[in-house]
Amino acid sequence: MYKRQVLQRIIIVLLTVFCAQTIYGQEWWERAKQEQESATRYTMSGDVQGNNVRAVADFENQFLEFEATGTVDMRETVNEVQAEINAKEAATVRAYAEAARFISGMLVQAVYSVRQGLLKDADIAAKIEKTLVKHAVEIEEPKVEWRRSAPLATAKIGILFQNRNGLIETVLPFIDQGVENAGITNYSASGNNRESAERYTGVIIDTRELDVSPSIAPMVLTGEDNQQVYGNLTVSREFAVMRGIAGYYRDMDAAKADTDRIGDKPLIIKAEKTAMNNHHVWINKDDATKLYYANQNTNFLKECRVAIVLK
Repeated sequence: MYKRQVLQRIIIVLLTVFCAQTIYGQEWWERAKQEQESATRYTMSGDVQGNNVRAVADFENQFLEFEATGTVDMRETVNEVQAEINAKEAATVRAYAEAARFISGMLVQAVYSVRQGLLKDADIAAKIEKTLVKHAVEIEEPKVEWRRSAPLATAKIGILFQNRNGLIETVLPFIDQGVENAGITNYSASGNNRESAERYTGVIIDTRELDVSPSIAPMVLTGEDNQQVYGNLTVSREFAVMRGIAGYYRDMDAAKADTDRIGDKPLIIKAEKTAMNNHHVWINKDDATKLYYANQNTNFLKECRVAIVLK
């Protein structure tokens, strides 16, 4: 009964919040970059619109944890027991609300070019809201500590990027539309070198000399018009949901060790620069052609057998 009441309140509050406020995840993320723990795992904490929030985004293992606090006005409660219950509910509602806005701001909109118009934030947030309420896990029972005669509750939720209970299935339509709005099309090599191409089991994109930030929807682009060699236009929806579009790794050894994703004979390509923004990378035409024909033989791109090694 308690959880049902909490979820009902979450839905009401989120609908109100998302229709009235802007998305700010990207800005908050950038401000907190100094707290970065590793190339693939970030811990962000700070004050967002007067709320204490903390996020852990793990792009190698592809999950997000979100923590928020909540309290109540003791003048409006009957007793301390009721005050603690209300504070827990407030913290849980806030954790869902802040997490959904954070995801929309940071992880989804990264696909868009700054020069292109964005989808309405409320459209994305409303979808993410439903996914969070339905699939996010309350990692632990909300905790309460008393400060200055008032309860301060802390709630923590978590959600996977991939799998049927994750985010990718929800955000893929928005990613598709963002790519279409940006005028990005599939790369196709001329000629037919399929027979002479080596048989690879996956690809590792080496970005260690670039300032690349992880994304839920990375793209590998080439050419002056940023044609997509790999990304949402290439992957199978089934595998994108199951595996995530790409895996991120702290070093080359960690990437090579993940044979479940890239197999035992990955093609290694060095990215030359970022493209559109620092979430996507650009490779030269020779490497794009090599990757294109290698994929023609074994179709590993469709299965999201892509690893990205960060600085």
